[in-house]
Amino acid sequence: MELILSEVQFDPFADTLFACGSIVEGFHNCFSDLDILIIGDQPQADRRSSTFYIAGLSRWVDIAWLSELEINEIAAKLNAAGPIGWHARPALSLQEYDLAHRIKLAVPLTNLAAERYHDLKKSFLGPQLCRSLCHSYTRAARARWYDAIGAFESHQFRQAHHVMRICHSLSIDGMLALFGETNPSDKWRWAKLNRAADAIREKGVSFDPDPPCDDLEHFMRETAALMFDLTALYHGREIQRPPVPVVATSRYEHTPDGLYVLHANGHQELVI
Repeated sequence: MELILSEVQFDPFADTLFACGSIVEGFHNCFSDLDILIIGDQPQADRRSSTFYIAGLSRWVDIAWLSELEINEIAAKLNAAGPIGWHARPALSLQEYDLAHRIKLAVPLTNLAAERYHDLKKSFLGPQLCRSLCHSYTRAARARWYDAIGAFESHQFRQAHHVMRICHSLSIDGMLALFGETNPSDKWRWAKLNRAADAIREKGVSFDPDPPCDDLEHFMRETAALMFDLTALYHGREIQRPPVPVVATSRYEHTPDGLYVLHANGHQELVI
């Protein structure tokens, strides 16, 4: 600890020190850096985040700063978000989701941090962070779906395959967020899948995280089924898939108003 503190501007009477990142989360490898979050009175803009190498630890150390005011602002935006439709903007930016996740898992490294630990974390421990991040991913996946369908209808098949792959990945990330995996970095997708696999199966959800894409229409249907399961779980509905649409460019989706079938031209039909 002394090696780290000797390299940063740290006030032991005002700042709280936390460990976060992949090592705390259990996703680390032999070359992972040490992520340190310092929370104090000064806003992030007034203190430069830094990265440096400590030979004694054989690790890079990544320091990030936050003020309690900034944390409270993130918490207020997150908890102010009520039931929202798929067209509503996400409650937080990607950077704010990342900070919220870091705070959620942060481990106190100093006495002062330990004393204030629960007060700093409590706004990020409930289901709101999971649902909000899921909404953000699902909203992005829906947009990529229409991009992929547009490319498919225009006979731009390689482009359609590429964008559908993005849509599929975003849908997986949304599913993982619902099951508590709120780390927004896509580099940990497989680690998150490994940890959440049993809980996802218990809900009756089954999907191939890396499906073969040689049959584009089949891949589109697989992605549509995943998106149906995702929207059903988000709205608290049972996983009971309706009949497969006649064409691969249509899919079913749950909304607060009911079950719809969505077509390539944007037309929506209420089913239930």
